[in-house]
Amino acid sequence: MTNLLPLLCILCAFYTTGTSLQCQECTDPAQDNCKGITRKCPPGSSCIQTLEVTRLGNATLHAFRRSCNDDPDICNVHVSLVGGPQETHIMTECCSSDNCNKCKSKVPAYNTTWNGLLCPVCFALDTYECKSLGYIKCRGEQTECLDFAATLVKTDSTVLKLSLMGCITARGCEIIPKALPAAKVIEANRFSCDPAKPVIQ
Repeated sequence: MTNLLPLLCILCAFYTTGTSLQCQECTDPAQDNCKGITRKCPPGSSCIQTLEVTRLGNATLHAFRRSCNDDPDICNVHVSLVGGPQETHIMTECCSSDNCNKCKSKVPAYNTTWNGLLCPVCFALDTYECKSLGYIKCRGEQTECLDFAATLVKTDSTVLKLSLMGCITARGCEIIPKALPAAKVIEANRFSCDPAKPVIQ
């Protein structure tokens, strides 16, 4: 039996390698889709695609990524935040068959009904400080208040300094740093989420 152990280990190694999940991989910092290449993922991974839609004033900006994913906490989530003139939605979709993350993402309907909660609101670019704009009404599943001031670098090497306060969905502070499709926080001055306050009747 002892002599069979090395053979069993070799067979298991071949089996694991042969069944590794393959996923599409690509990033586009300015579009809502991208053409991927096939990549073999580490064991235990899923395939993920992430779409970010930001509305800033009259402009709508997109970022998109396909990749392997080893963090189940960021699978199949929709984070929405609104702060001043900026409204951002981040949607992730995970799947577990070869190259299953190659379809175009569909933006889910956004619940615009006020949920009775309020958060402080402000927005500013190129600074870590922003002037208060008062309070903003939280919508749908937005139950926390975000206080965010950070410098981000995009995959196209664009550097952006941003400060904002507003409403965000629960666990947004946990999910956003790991799910931004085409940017990375390189310096966080403030980054916190606290329960939103109900309106006192």
